[in-house]
Amino acid sequence: MSIKGGVSSEIQEYRQHQIMLMPPSLDDKIPQDHLARYIDKVVDELDIKDIADSYSDLGCHAYHPQMLIKVILYGYCIGIRSSRRIQKEIREDLIFMWLAGMQEPDFRTISDFRKDRIKDIRKLFNQVLEICYKLGMVQCGKISIDGTKIEANSGRNKITYRKKLEKSKARFEERLMR
Repeated sequence: MSIKGGVSSEIQEYRQHQIMLMPPSLDDKIPQDHLARYIDKVVDELDIKDIADSYSDLGCHAYHPQMLIKVILYGYCIGIRSSRRIQKEIREDLIFMWLAGMQEPDFRTISDFRKDRIKDIRKLFNQVLEICYKLGMVQCGKISIDGTKIEANSGRNKITYRKKLEKSKARFEERLMR
């Protein structure tokens, strides 16, 4: 194979726009020990019947709540909280694409789901703790709280009250007028 400029070398072919008969599976691209796989398994174990039952049969079909929970949870785990940013990642990031099943919900859909279902999502957290407990990831024990009181730097004589501030302001204005 020769390359422009007369240099000959053994280089793999590069075909960016090659059409594939059988496209590669996204599942093959995600490592088995990746965080997204754990989130996928945990969310699949959750009982989301209450959320699913709250959807109406009328109108356009909604995105599956499991998918939305997975992408939101994964986003939170890697520090992405913005609905617009999650939407961007679903279109551009392989892991988000895999979690979303190649679906592309709009940022408003993600935002509305999070806003409207926040109470249901909080209830799911208890289920997550139960799963972690069953897997031995969490131990229940005693919690001790230290009741130490530490004196603050600002004492009563260091607090400035509104009346004192007004008097000081009046004195400064009086000095400026002289």
